[in-house]
Amino acid sequence: MDRKYLDLLPQPIKLMVAQIEGAIKAHIIVRLRRMGDPAIASIDHLPTLDCYMNMGKMFVTIILSNDSPQAHMLAHEVIHAWRYIVVGEPRLQIVIDAEKATFPHVLENDLAHIFVIPEELKYYPGALQYWDSLYADLIEPIAGVVSVQRRLGRPSTLFRSDLMRHWLILSSIPKSASLTRLRAVLDQANYLEDANALYEEVTEAGLDKGRMIGAALRHLGLSTDNYELARYDVPNRRCTTEPIPTA
Repeated sequence: MDRKYLDLLPQPIKLMVAQIEGAIKAHIIVRLRRMGDPAIASIDHLPTLDCYMNMGKMFVTIILSNDSPQAHMLAHEVIHAWRYIVVGEPRLQIVIDAEKATFPHVLENDLAHIFVIPEELKYYPGALQYWDSLYADLIEPIAGVVSVQRRLGRPSTLFRSDLMRHWLILSSIPKSASLTRLRAVLDQANYLEDANALYEEVTEAGLDKGRMIGAALRHLGLSTDNYELARYDVPNRRCTTEPIPTA
């Protein structure tokens, strides 16, 4: 990683950078977004992590929307990469319906945030305000629609997946002010019981992210047959896949 960016990071995150670069035998590239980059960031202004393996060589790139990233956002992407490459954490990918390939990335990113955001907050406690603001901006438009639908006597089916995914993340950040607001919206939409059941099963999986992914897919009404777990096996210069756990 270029010294300009490395110097923004605390020592424990610098160690993660060193472990990643030692594993892939290459530098983490940090650069500005350019035309043709994969559209894998769900929110445009956020940095994006692009990890891939080509002919046995691992590449890790952090793509920035501007050349002056907030340090906690840069650290956030390093933690993501460290979990995939050094820890060997599996990630969700689709095996059919390639035109729907954006959703697995969104769900994978959300589930990874259960681990990544609390780790980030250990080094940047002030980032809690940033995440609270971001999720408040995501929740409030949904809250408005849910309120209108309730007044019209219609079921709130449009945003069930979004609300339940937000619940997973914010429940892993107990100090989040947005958690209280989200609980009220889920209750109004009659999804609070479903969201609690999902969170309970995901937390029962502990550190087993494969089981977490399986639980999330089932609670969101998605067939595990359409997805698989993928891992970067960096020492053996390959990617491996395995079925989603069914229970």
